[in-house]
Amino acid sequence: MHITHLITPSRILPDLQGSQPAEVFAQIGQRFAHDLAFSSEEEIAKLFLQREAISSTATGLGLAFPHARLPGLHTPMAVFARSRHGVALLTPDQEPVHLLMALLSPPEARVYHIKALTTLVRLLRRPTIRLRLMAIHEPELLYHALVTEEDET
Repeated sequence: MHITHLITPSRILPDLQGSQPAEVFAQIGQRFAHDLAFSSEEEIAKLFLQREAISSTATGLGLAFPHARLPGLHTPMAVFARSRHGVALLTPDQEPVHLLMALLSPPEARVYHIKALTTLVRLLRRPTIRLRLMAIHEPELLYHALVTEEDET
């Protein structure tokens, strides 16, 4: 699976505001809801918070992969978000989260959800892409960096 199947240039958030999960997930939820007429920012943020309450989606290295299943969704979709100041999620290395790749999937697409999540984790675990994503300012260039990095593998 290629990242372009999950993310579009319009689903890039280069400058998240706030450091608490609720405020960050609200911004991510708003970006998803912009593309989904049947859902709301509040519903999506609540799904991410519920998932985070089960077990943190932060993996260390400044990364988190919030993910949830959204009834009514027909295909998985992702939002990339960056926080310059860091988000206070429970992380294995006790470091703040700066790069988040949020994933929504249809409830019935379990295998596809796992494949999509694997694609996103594999991509962002590379040190070179993490450094590039922290240095770039423009959303279009962030998108290009994600696509280019995956194409180079």
